[in-house]
Amino acid sequence: MIAFEKMHGNGNDFVVIDALTSNNTFSKALVKKIAHRKLGIGCDQLIAIYPPKKKKDDFFIKFFNADGSQADMCMNGLRCVAYFIWENKLAPKKVLNLGTKTKGIKAKLLKNYMIELSFDLPKKITLPRSVLNFLEKEGFKNSQAIDVGNKHLILRISNLDTHDLANTDMVLRKNKFLSDFNISIIKITKNAINVRTSEHGAGETLACGSAAASIGFAYGKDDAKTTLKFRGGKITTIKAANMKLIGPAVKLFEGRWES
Repeated sequence: MIAFEKMHGNGNDFVVIDALTSNNTFSKALVKKIAHRKLGIGCDQLIAIYPPKKKKDDFFIKFFNADGSQADMCMNGLRCVAYFIWENKLAPKKVLNLGTKTKGIKAKLLKNYMIELSFDLPKKITLPRSVLNFLEKEGFKNSQAIDVGNKHLILRISNLDTHDLANTDMVLRKNKFLSDFNISIIKITKNAINVRTSEHGAGETLACGSAAASIGFAYGKDDAKTTLKFRGGKITTIKAANMKLIGPAVKLFEGRWES
């Protein structure tokens, strides 16, 4: 029996589990069962909270995609993790140091359970000429690739609402270099950047925090707020000496899974 909480950040939904003292293991088959929208709890990702691996961290976080594969990072998920930790009194309501497979993230509680994450600036990924040629052949001339703890491909398009993102995801992942990227399509307006994201291992989600961080880094102005609009709501980023991301975390319900 596994105790869990169902949570979401801007509609990006998660099953969050306290694995601090349990002996629970999460096989690919089990994760797929739990994540199934008809036969399970339903989620974009299962997230498990473990004891820290490094002295500077308070906890270590693992992310499992809906298809059972492991993800390196999820910033909407980390906001939910912070909420879970504070609400279940696993740590004081102070700045949390959350370790992940690829980097450490600080989480700070703001008003109305808006949560601020801060972390090292993302890095640009240089796409090989062969990949740029592939993208141009598929009709994408304006692209950027960013590493924010996981990898993101950002494509600027004009028909954001009607674009067949599922097909683009399928086509682009045939390129070996792009196979494990999250893929975002964006349209920049005067007051915001509108975004749709298809996540590796989960498909299109209502929002993606790490995509917001990547896009805010790539297109945001220094020392200024950038508003990212997803179908699930708004996320704010600030690019300065480090990167900040601000958004909500919401608890939906709790329960127990009997496998």
